[in-house]
Parts: sequence; C-alpha cells; structure tokens
Amino acid sequence: MWRKSSSKRTWRSGLVFLLLLAVAGPWTYDKINVPAEYACAVRLYGDYCGVPLSGFEIFSMMAGGLGAVGLRLVTGETPFLKTLREFLFALGLLLLFLPFLSNLILTLRGDQGRFRRFHVAVLILALCLILAAVLFGMPAFFGPIQASWGILLYTGLLSIALVFELLNLAGKQP
Repeated sequence: MWRKSSSKRTWRSGLVFLLLLAVAGPWTYDKINVPAEYACAVRLYGDYCGVPLSGFEIFSMMAGGLGAVGLRLVTGETPFLKTLREFLFALGLLLLFLPFLSNLILTLRGDQGRFRRFHVAVLILALCLILAAVLFGMPAFFGPIQASWGILLYTGLLSIALVFELLNLAGKQP
C-alpha cells in the first residue's frame, strides 16, 4: 500500500513539514558570558550561556558568508588553509539543506528513477556530514545534546527517509 504514488506523496509531504519544523528548532547555541550567579535558559558551561540558533539562522548566515569566504579564498587575503577550512565548513552546512530540497522536488514532481537515486545519495551524504560533525569534536558546537532538539529531529527524519527511500527503491522493478 505504501508503494502507491498517492501514499508516497502524502508521506513525503509530511516529511517536508517535519523537516521545516526541525530546521526551525535549535541546532546550536551562540555563547554569551553570563556570570554563574545569574540564571539563564541554557547553561553551556561555567560562565557561558547559550542563545539558541535555529537551522534557518545557520543556513542564512552560511549562505551570506559563503561568498565572502570564497572571495577571500581567491584573493589570498587570509592564509589559504584557514580560509579553505571555513569555506568547506560553510559548504558542508549548506549541503545539509539539500535533502529538504530534493524531498520537496520528489513530492512535487513524483517518482523519477534517476532523481530518486540522487535523493538517496543526498540523504546518505547529509547523514555522513552530521555523523562526522558529532564524531570529530563538534558537540561543543551543538551545545547540550538534549537542548539541540532541532538537529536531533532533523537527523532522525533523514534516517527514516533513507530507510523509506531504500525500501522504495528495492520494491521497484527496473
């Protein structure tokens, strides 16, 4: 039953809505110095509190900064390796938005063989980027894991979508 075109469209539409909700939730925190004797919403550590930043804010900051970092990379204004690292970091964050776009296109245009395979590759890439960020020292970037529910929801939804799309691909006859 879930292989019907209408049920896939309904499932993908719900996924688009939930991905929007996840991107609206907190992904990371901007550190501000607040002495320990004062209360704050999210205490990161010591004298630092966190102001939540949603995925939308992160994506807009990275999209705006990508051009400036690319220009610095070309002109050689700053050391090459430092600028390259910033450029790749910004590009990686923008690649996390790609599953949302590919899912939206699949929802609107329907199943197409090559694009479904591309969508699966995008889901795998995004999950690998999130996993690499968590494994290689980025938990300090995300803040307290229980307070970063936006990135957790996004990761869970991408995992569910990947399983759904792999089952969908396996069920299709060439």
